[in-house]
Amino acid sequence: MPPKRDPAWHARVEKSTKSLLENPWLNRLDLDEDDLQMLQMVQNSYVVQLDEWPDHGYGLRIWLLWDYDRLWGHFNLGHTQGIFLVDPGVDPSLCDEDGSQELPFVWRGVRKNEPNMVYNNESITKGKIRINWHNTTLEGYFGFIHGNGSAGGDLNGDRKCAFYAKKHVGPHIVPYTLEDTVEQWNDWISFSVLHVKVRQFLSPVDRATDLRKRDEGSDYVTDDEENDDTSLVSQDSSDSQLIMGHVVDNHGKSIPVRF
Repeated sequence: MPPKRDPAWHARVEKSTKSLLENPWLNRLDLDEDDLQMLQMVQNSYVVQLDEWPDHGYGLRIWLLWDYDRLWGHFNLGHTQGIFLVDPGVDPSLCDEDGSQELPFVWRGVRKNEPNMVYNNESITKGKIRINWHNTTLEGYFGFIHGNGSAGGDLNGDRKCAFYAKKHVGPHIVPYTLEDTVEQWNDWISFSVLHVKVRQFLSPVDRATDLRKRDEGSDYVTDDEENDDTSLVSQDSSDSQLIMGHVVDNHGKSIPVRF
């Protein structure tokens, strides 16, 4: 928790709270006031426990942000930190009786001891999350991250970092903004065609186009699809080697790293 008088932290919290309260998708749902508040509270700070390290308790963190009908997540798993995208997010009309829904996501991030090595290949940097909006809990796994929270591993292996999370004790605030989140997400990949914008801030026409593209065929790969997706293969690669990520050199240039 930052100092009580940290103006930058409080400014971010105010912006994320404002975007939540003004979310037109949430506000149009046919929910009573109590249910709407519970769904809004999915945007929250969560304490996280890794399945492989139960003795460490809830010492790690996830933060979720609503962006129209999708969710952005910031995560800190100790060795690895980054951002993940759940698109679409939890939909009350599609949830199980207990108020939970399992959803696929993709993530981008870095290992703390290798901050210039970005993991961003969405054919392997993916996972699943079950969000329960009735009791504000999360559970699931990050793919291509070891059980101890360290990213990387054998491309042919089954690397999963399973976790369980519950909301932290206190107000449901998030010290990240949609603008900063999307900017960081885009900075972590050099393919401009994969850059995104804050959906909630798009014009109605642009938002409808964005949603149509999402619904017609997502770029994101789920576990049920083949693992040999080559959506991020370098176009100048003669042998179609798979790109795992990018290294940023001292001049800010992104250098692809291939297998």
